Amino acid sequence: MTRSTGPIPKVTPEEVREIQQLLTRAGHDVGGADGKVGISTRAAIKAMQMKFGLPADSYPSPELLARLRTGRWARPLTLKEFVIPRESGESSTPCRRGTIAWSQGYLIARLRGQ
Repeated sequence: MTRSTGPIPKVTPEEVREIQQLLTRAGHDVGGADGKVGISTRAAIKAMQMKFGLPADSYPSPELLARLRTGRWARPLTLKEFVIPRESGESSTPCRRGTIAWSQGYLIARLRGQ
């Protein structure tokens, strides 16, 4: 089997298990960290590959593992987004200039262009 960019990189079952654990910490449901790449794991891998700007082929790779190990799963904020921590609860409120939403303990304000 090959990917569009070449051969599939070799990832050990232990590395797959670590990827699954890190994906779970990032909020993805991989169906358990068993070291096997099933449907749920592939979907989570593809989502994170897209988030990191990697080729989204659903295959685990050493590059994906390295990115996950950094612990920086959130995408970078644009200049029109502001984040404020909150203790608990989540809700969303539309406003005149965008949306204000609580997400994973943070207030995120997304403002429309000026």
